Amino acid sequence: MSGKEFLFKTLLLGDGAVGKTSIRERYMGKGFSGSYSKTVGADFA
Repeated sequence: MSGKEFLFKTLLLGDGAVGKTSIRERYMGKGFSGSYSKTVGADFA
């Protein structure tokens, strides 16, 4: 390895109630939650 660090920024766009937050939560290791609460506005993680 050359010792370089990389920073990636990802933007999830789409219609409401299609699973954007669920995908992000799974990717960040928080697992899946069966309960649904609508994300209002922007959400950063």
